[in-house]
Amino acid sequence: MKNMPLQILSVGLDDCSMSLPEHGLFHLKTNSGMGALLVLRDFNPDVVLVRWVLPDMSAEALLKRIITTKPSIASIAVIDTDNTQQEIAARSIGAAAVINCGVSGQTLYEIIMQLYRHFNVRAG
Repeated sequence: MKNMPLQILSVGLDDCSMSLPEHGLFHLKTNSGMGALLVLRDFNPDVVLVRWVLPDMSAEALLKRIITTKPSIASIAVIDTDNTQQEIAARSIGAAAVINCGVSGQTLYEIIMQLYRHFNVRAG
């Protein structure tokens, strides 16, 4: 495992009430899909959180691109609470996890840590 903090990229989460606790995480934020693509040119996070509704592009297209070009990144789709259509779409493209927008910060942290361990075991 890395000796540096866990690296997170969140995309379009400003309208969600979730916040990550400061548990040694390096957290970059952007509000747009294009911003995420620019950040991902030079930044290789461990986990990316993508809000299902983005202002400039389809979250489905962004997640597909991340999953196919950077499969070592754990991708989490953040959907509207109890939106079955968004959940089915996110699962069908291969998101590592699908969570509701209002999940607590502690629960989000636990999900991220489980995915991080899973992806590192699989890669190692």
